[in-house]
Order: sequence, then C-alpha cells, then structure tokens
Amino acid sequence: MRTRIFNADGSEAEMSGNGVRCLAASLAARKAAREPLRIRTLSGVKTLRLCPDAGSAYTFESSMGKPDLDPRALPARLERSGPVLDHPLAVDGEVVAVTLSSIGNPHCSTFWPDLETAPFERLGPRLERHPIFPNRTNVEFVQVLGRDRLRVRFWERGVGETPASGTGSCAAALAALLHDYVESPVTVQTDLGSLRVARDPGGELFLTGPAELVCTGRYRIDGDG
Repeated sequence: MRTRIFNADGSEAEMSGNGVRCLAASLAARKAAREPLRIRTLSGVKTLRLCPDAGSAYTFESSMGKPDLDPRALPARLERSGPVLDHPLAVDGEVVAVTLSSIGNPHCSTFWPDLETAPFERLGPRLERHPIFPNRTNVEFVQVLGRDRLRVRFWERGVGETPASGTGSCAAALAALLHDYVESPVTVQTDLGSLRVARDPGGELFLTGPAELVCTGRYRIDGDG
C-alpha cells in the first residue's frame, strides 16, 4: 500500500503519524488489507498492527522508524552534526531553546513550564518559517507532567495550530527522553486525547493511538462516468 499526504496549504508532507493510522482504520473497516499493514510513505514503509478491540475506534501500534538527529536530515542550516539539544535560536529579538529531530519529517521541540502561558500563537509561525529551516518545520510546545507523561501543543508546517499530531507526539517524546525528563513509554496528552510513544533499545519509535471511522462517501472526478 502506498499513500501520499498533503497539508492544508497544499504542500506535500513526507509523513503523518495520525494520517497513516486513519488510512489503516479505513482499510480495516473495509476488510481491505491483511495484518500487519505496511504503508509506504515518502519517508519509508510504516508497519501498523491492530490492537485488541477498543469499541468503535481502531487502535494501532505504528512503527515510526528510527529518528534522525543530524540537523542535515531535517534539513536545518546549522554548522554542526549530531544531536541538537536546547540549541539557542534567535527569534525576533529573543532566544528560544530548541531540540531538533526528523521523524521522517522535520520537527522543532521546545519546553515550557506551563503551556497556558507559553507564547504558542506568537512563536509557532515564526519557528515554522525560521530561516534555518529551508523546508519549514513542525513545532511542538511541550510541558513535562511527570516521568511518564507530557502535554503538547502543535504548530504544524502548512497547517498552523492542530489539536493532535502523531509525528509531533513522537518528536516531543523523543526530545523529553533525550533530556532525561521522562522514561519510555510516554503518554502524550493532546487537545484531542492521549497517544502512547515507546522507544525500543535499538532507538526505533512506536506510536499507539486510536482512529475512528466517522463517515464514508464517494468522490466523483470530472469526466468519470
């Protein structure tokens, strides 16, 4: 199975953790694929396994691959290689500490003591389009709630504020793990509910969350009979 993913502004995304899970739920509802599901994206093949029945929602564990911490993978215009943790990034006269990762797509994670007072609406778009990110970036505002739990708000590249993000949850959890703020597995609390992110000993990330089928329909392309 191969898929292409597009942002709200029409730009193509390399990967969407929630998007491939929704595709998997659609296929599962139609009994149109075997277990496990293997979905090819621009960032590689993702394997999804259906978890035991959870009512009206389909819950999948998705293999998200091994993240790349080299800034050239995002890409980011930094004269360095290796992990970028708490890099002081100048944004409109202030300095923001950012942690960078590629989860198949670019991410910039920032930590705040309280998301209620974090400058999300102001800094989100500025970080997305910061000059060091030639292809723009996704941005996470992260609050540590405990050794196994985070709260995250997402400013997505090509979308803006979004209530949940699969790859963004993975990036936020990874950044917190790299800082030793949490231990795997990590529950990521989003505005739409919680996702679970685990990192195995080899460094691969696994994302577990629900997808619910809400409607079906048919789309007619002009010229079709």
